[in-house]
Amino acid sequence: MKRIYKVKVERVTADWGRFVGYDETYVATENIENVIEARKTEIEKIGAWWMGYGEGNDGRPNVTAEELTIVEA
Repeated sequence: MKRIYKVKVERVTADWGRFVGYDETYVATENIENVIEARKTEIEKIGAWWMGYGEGNDGRPNVTAEELTIVEA
């Protein structure tokens, strides 16, 4: 069964690396790890990506996911 996640990509300013906000997308998937890895790889293809995207603890773009709870009425 697919679960629904909110995938967040941290954005920063190019000059001082200050936090600007998150780019958020919603994804229905069974394997969120693959989605996160694909998004990180996509961002890394951008030259000097660290000037617009936050860097995580692993030295790669900071991409996280939060599982959403959906209640049917």
